[in-house]
Amino acid sequence: MKHPEESKADLRFLIPNGASSPKDIPITLVYTNECNATEDIADKLCQWAGDAGFEDPSSFIVFYHAKIGTARKREIEEELRKGNVRIAICTDAVGMGCDM
Repeated sequence: MKHPEESKADLRFLIPNGASSPKDIPITLVYTNECNATEDIADKLCQWAGDAGFEDPSSFIVFYHAKIGTARKREIEEELRKGNVRIAICTDAVGMGCDM
C-alpha cells in the first residue's frame, strides 16, 4: 500500500486511465471485511469515475453486503451476469447464495 487507507487511492487503478465507457472497465469484485468499507470504497470509486467524465457511475459501481436486502442482492447479481455492473465492492455475502 502506497497511500493512507482513508484515501482509498490504492484502488484508483480500478478505473483505467483513458476509459471512456463502463465496458472499458474490467469486471472486478473487491472484497472487504466490513459493510461500511464496501460503501466508502464504492463512493470513492464513483467520485473518481464521475471526475473522469462517466455519467451515473453508481449504475456500474456498486456495493454488496448482508444489509442491502434480498431484492437488491438479486438485482446486483443479475446486473453482474449481464456485464452491466463493472465493479462490485463486497463482503463475503456475495459468495453466500450468489449463483453466478
